[in-house]
Amino acid sequence: MSDFLYEHFLVDPRVYRVARAFWFKKIAQLFPERSEPLSPYLSDRFGNGALFYDGNPIVNVINRQTGKAARVIQESPEEFGKFYSSWEQTISLQPDAESPTVEIQEKVITLTLTSDSLEKAIAELQEWLKD
Repeated sequence: MSDFLYEHFLVDPRVYRVARAFWFKKIAQLFPERSEPLSPYLSDRFGNGALFYDGNPIVNVINRQTGKAARVIQESPEEFGKFYSSWEQTISLQPDAESPTVEIQEKVITLTLTSDSLEKAIAELQEWLKD
């Protein structure tokens, strides 16, 4: 039995959508008392609305109160084996065409999804995104 969760997410669009929903649910559960939910800040779709289906990002959210954002990149277990890496960086975002560009702090987590990597990622996301 494999240690990987949603192992075939890159080859099966249905599994990809389930994995994506799983991530959004896990992050929402971190802050159930928030009056303003965390929201995406990066597009994960083509112009026609179709998902990228590439795992980058599988999920992304920003805490607008703190200006901190987080992006999870889920990689293929076949290509990466068990893998986990995270880092922080400053990125520039333009919320819309009329708004000026702003700099935000972003946590990027790249992983292959196992129970262990999920636990580690959730702990990092909770610490990073808290108010």
